[in-house]
Amino acid sequence: MTDSKSVKFRASSVGQLMVGGNAITEKQLARLAELEARRLDAKAKPLTATMQSELDDLIAKRDGDFKFGATAINYIRDCWLRNVYQYEEPIVTNEMLKGIMCESEAIGVLTRRFPGEFRVKNEDSWEDDHFTGTPDVVLDDYIEDIKCSWTLRTFVETRKPDPIYYAQGQVYMALTGRKAFRLAHVLVDTPREIVEEEIKRFYFRFNCDEENHHYKTAAEKIERMHSPSSLIPEHHRIKVFEFDRNDQFIETLRSRVEIARRLYASMTLGGEDE
Repeated sequence: MTDSKSVKFRASSVGQLMVGGNAITEKQLARLAELEARRLDAKAKPLTATMQSELDDLIAKRDGDFKFGATAINYIRDCWLRNVYQYEEPIVTNEMLKGIMCESEAIGVLTRRFPGEFRVKNEDSWEDDHFTGTPDVVLDDYIEDIKCSWTLRTFVETRKPDPIYYAQGQVYMALTGRKAFRLAHVLVDTPREIVEEEIKRFYFRFNCDEENHHYKTAAEKIERMHSPSSLIPEHHRIKVFEFDRNDQFIETLRSRVEIARRLYASMTLGGEDE
């Protein structure tokens, strides 16, 4: 059993502590500063009753105690169940399997995209007082994490880093002392066994009739959607996002861990103590 005061959160999922909650946003802080500046400016028009009410609410939000939203609470509860009762539901999707099975191939794509940097899959884990993590690739100047896109559609729809991946990268940098993070989304062909399993779903839906026209059409589409290398050059099948270490974000995340530990300590099989 992990003591609540020392429980640590995994880099790959700790970003969920930043989802939701009642923390004041940067936009709200900017609005608060704008209203306060107007209130203190003798030459400006006085705040209206609505503006004063808005200012009061923003100050209360800024100065009040932070509370997690549902996403973070569920995440903390899952950590508690895993640590205290060894309860963890197995989740293995074909998307996840592709990521595992194609990792070495994706590292090769990244190496060709950034030649001159020797890469090998990292097997070492790091931890500090708040976090644990095992980065995909550790270089002298960079930490790299690689995501294998499921299909061309998911690859195209990836236009900016997922906030969970951003937090993951920041934690990796905090753990390893690196100052930069490179997130690579790579589109490679799906392993044959996964493609066959996807096709098999339609095989059963059409009563195991291999001659069914709709089954044949579905199977052909699955074959094409999971063979992007036959249509798209490799250099068009990689998206790279780079960002620097953000110490302010890391400290905020550490403070969320401290709050999460208090909630963790209150958890029982009957729910959380208020």
